[in-house]
Amino acid sequence: MEVELVRLSKIISRALRHRPESVGITLDRHGWCDIGALVDALTVHGTPITREQLEPTAAPLPCPSNSRR
Repeated sequence: MEVELVRLSKIISRALRHRPESVGITLDRHGWCDIGALVDALTVHGTPITREQLEPTAAPLPCPSNSRR
């Protein structure tokens, strides 16, 4: 499961950060897009994904700088 999550996260990051046009989405002036549009675009472009699969990739990750010692 974790390997698949990493794979999806990389695909989504590439689409949102570097090449939104590669999956046919347009980001607004703040760099956001509609979640449904992202799911549809990824599916059409060869990465079938559901909103439920997308959500864990957007969850905050623990940050070492935020941990207490």
